Amino acid sequence: SPPSLFSSITPPLIPPAAFDAVIRPRLLPPREGDPGAAGAQGWPCVVTVGIGGPTGSGKTSLAEKVASVLGCVVIVSMENYRTGAGADEGSDIDSIDFDALACNLQDLVKGKDTLMPLVDFQEKKRTGWRQLKISSSGVVIVDGAYALHSTLRSLLDIRVAVVGGVHFSLLSKVQHDIGDSCSLDYLIDSIFPLFRKHIEPDLHHAQIRIDNSFVCSFREPYYKLKCKNELPDGQKFYSFDKSKSETENFIEMYLRPPFASEEIKIDDWIKVMQCGIRYYLSLGDQRIVDKFFIIRPKAEFEVGRTTLGGLLALGYSVVVSFKRTSRTVKRDQLLIAAETIDSLNESFLVLKGPSRKIVAAEASNLGIKGPWITKSYLEMILESKGVPRVNTPPPVSSTLLTDSQEKKIAVPKPIRVLTDRVANLDDFVQPWTRSPPKKFDQEPSLGKWQFIPDSSSRGNIQLAPLPDSYDLDRGLLLSVQAIQVRYHTYFFGQ
Repeated sequence: SPPSLFSSITPPLIPPAAFDAVIRPRLLPPREGDPGAAGAQGWPCVVTVGIGGPTGSGKTSLAEKVASVLGCVVIVSMENYRTGAGADEGSDIDSIDFDALACNLQDLVKGKDTLMPLVDFQEKKRTGWRQLKISSSGVVIVDGAYALHSTLRSLLDIRVAVVGGVHFSLLSKVQHDIGDSCSLDYLIDSIFPLFRKHIEPDLHHAQIRIDNSFVCSFREPYYKLKCKNELPDGQKFYSFDKSKSETENFIEMYLRPPFASEEIKIDDWIKVMQCGIRYYLSLGDQRIVDKFFIIRPKAEFEVGRTTLGGLLALGYSVVVSFKRTSRTVKRDQLLIAAETIDSLNESFLVLKGPSRKIVAAEASNLGIKGPWITKSYLEMILESKGVPRVNTPPPVSSTLLTDSQEKKIAVPKPIRVLTDRVANLDDFVQPWTRSPPKKFDQEPSLGKWQFIPDSSSRGNIQLAPLPDSYDLDRGLLLSVQAIQVRYHTYFFGQ
């Protein structure tokens, strides 16, 4: 079947058979043993891609979408290269073992297996090593805030910078909440203290620059059914096998903006969820209720602990906080969870999956008929304290995911390689890293790929940066095309 990127679009862009017969062969590089499987410069058939940017910008989503288009792709997360020092900050450059990552990349570029470190974030230490093999596609993606760091740039064929997402949206919300009393630089330094000094300078070395306008999207939502996990006789609806289940503890906090009135407006609050040393942030109560189903987008993004501290320093206050213990079992695409909320002193059974049919079928198999609960835990806690429910999620719309709400994604076009060389990399530097995401009404265009000499790069040349920034969909297509272009030069030269 076609990758999820294409299958998620309605109506389908192309039939699955046509995709496999026509499009996929144009995207995938030659396999081992095929003509041209080794580059003209004697390098193995490996293309390395670095995707960098601030936390919450959409780097991992882009890496996963590229992998879904190309097939077998090795994604190397920089989180696995954190050491004990500063590891709990989630964005501290001093905690990254760049030497180990560079060594692993050098091995993969040469077609060799390598050992990647494993990190226990609870113990804040390295616990072992995992063997990493080059995939059949020959594509390696490095995903992390510092993926475009100077230590790694000479090992990367393609450099992609992603800004926007929750990073821009959180800054915009904070600016709205506190007014003009603080400059943008002050807000950036308060909420993302390492961005201007350690992340933003490296983003100007990207060849593809992406403004991600999606904070959340109902393009790939998940569906959830929730009920109390206890029968009238005290028996549990669902009993978990401890050997097959996982238990996690969360602290959920809701932050009210400074200068806000006492009126309860859930949509104005910021949700921060802590799990061990990891922190996740989402804006507002983003969900839709359709009868018994709760429909949510992917709306939580990992941030550093310093982001929470910065928000509190700016005057945000924690108005609701509770502990949630979740014991989960995964069955293919379905997740079954028993969640205990300390403030309510109750346990709930939650069924969650990417399809309404899958979730409903599992509820039927378990013999659970409700009563189903569509209120959030926050609403239930507020009601238990006598606070009236103000914000009610909107009913499901029959126009959800229509053409007017979601842009169609065009099938990647054949590559076009220009032999013109560009004189200076600095000619393309633009002040785009702090701009609001742009709106693109025109049809996706094909990148005019050019080359510039670079003695530090593989093959002594590199792709020249494109002279503009793009939305996430077009950036995805350009990333795939850039991989094609780089393979073209390795196989056949310029």
